[in-house]
Amino acid sequence: MGAKSKQGYEQNPPAAGNFVDWRDQNHVFAQMAIYAPSKRFNLALGDQPDRITGAAVSSSLFELLGISPVQGRVFTAEEEQPGRDQVVLVSYNFWKRRLAADTNPLGQTITLDSKSYTIVGVMPQGFQFPGGSGTVLGTFTAAAADLWVPLAL
Repeated sequence: MGAKSKQGYEQNPPAAGNFVDWRDQNHVFAQMAIYAPSKRFNLALGDQPDRITGAAVSSSLFELLGISPVQGRVFTAEEEQPGRDQVVLVSYNFWKRRLAADTNPLGQTITLDSKSYTIVGVMPQGFQFPGGSGTVLGTFTAAAADLWVPLAL
């Protein structure tokens, strides 16, 4: 049985395999995207370890939302493959707070859960997904993400 939403009905998120089938067989929607609920990462960056909130997302999510990084790029479909998913997009606040608004953050590496990730983009100021307001589509409580990694399918 799925988790209950605030409104009392069940939430049954699809399995990644189902999403891949739906996406590959889709002839109706211009775009489809999927994300995993917010996740807490152990961040090792310099001498200040931290716990931060992130989300794993499909490469199509940002295009579907109509949002582009202010620096760098979004994920590619190839980065949804296990072993090729060691890239990260960071929030504007993370860039300012943890990277001291470095003018060239692209290509730098950060360590999340003991794995190295290469920064490929910085998202615009004010962009929050999932969460930020505390809900997504009025039904799912989620913390605002400080970073995004590809959802390896």
